[in-house]
Amino acid sequence: LGCLIMPRTVARVGHIRAFGAMTALAVVSVLATLLIVQPWAWIPLRGVAGFAFAGAAMIVESWLNEKTGNEDRGTVYSIYMIVTSIGVMGGQFLLVVADPATATLFMVAALLYAAAVIPTGLSNASSPQPLSQVRLNFRKLYANSPLAFIGIAVNGVIFGAYNFQMPVYLQLSGFPNAQIATAMAAAMIGGTVFQMPLGRVSDKTDRRRVITAVSVAGAALSIALASISEASFALQIALIVLFGGTLMPLYSLIAAHANDHAASDEFVEISSGLLIIYGVGTMIGPLVAGGFMSVLGPAGFFVMLAGF
Repeated sequence: LGCLIMPRTVARVGHIRAFGAMTALAVVSVLATLLIVQPWAWIPLRGVAGFAFAGAAMIVESWLNEKTGNEDRGTVYSIYMIVTSIGVMGGQFLLVVADPATATLFMVAALLYAAAVIPTGLSNASSPQPLSQVRLNFRKLYANSPLAFIGIAVNGVIFGAYNFQMPVYLQLSGFPNAQIATAMAAAMIGGTVFQMPLGRVSDKTDRRRVITAVSVAGAALSIALASISEASFALQIALIVLFGGTLMPLYSLIAAHANDHAASDEFVEISSGLLIIYGVGTMIGPLVAGGFMSVLGPAGFFVMLAGF
């Protein structure tokens, strides 16, 4: 819903005001979640949070694309994804700072969202151009780049499966909790390390070749991980680092390719459409991965990822 509604909001009030509204809405959802600790309240409040997160991400990505040329779009997107990954890892490690059952982490989250408005509000950088018209058209999005349309959906399936079912796979494989945390962090580290080099390479050549090479490498690593469940933990971690190096950069490579072929007034439409398709993929991925593991056992997780 955030991706569907936000383009019209940006067209009406501009990028900066829309971004400020989304961060404020995120603060409201976090603090309200803290105030009303009941399932009937948390379910809709998480929906409000998702609306705000998706809307803010769409604004940021469309803004970046307007200010970036094709010759360095991959590099800029890589920096964006590196910063995002560091934020995700940092948020996870905050769980050791305070008890999640207390109010502390809720307040920290609200403070961080409020702080996100400050750089935008005080910056003297020129604002993106106002939008003349915005209309989501998935047929047009496919015509703009069939590779991006299908690729971002598949990438969503893979990432959704990884994000929700990787801990389940590790648990079923007999990993203790400390090793599960290490393995999850290893994939994020791999993605962070490989983002920039792959982004720069894609700026200097046909991005489709880089996307293809990364996808083939990801499939090969998935097959290897499915085959070495009895191998040493160190070897599995090494392969998971490399696997993360293929999984995490795919989104930025595909999004950069899609925007290479977009007109200057289409960046919001492209970002919104890609995020919606990606979101649908992330919902499908865990279900498909769970089915594969039910039939093939834990190794079915990486068999499924190899196929996608």
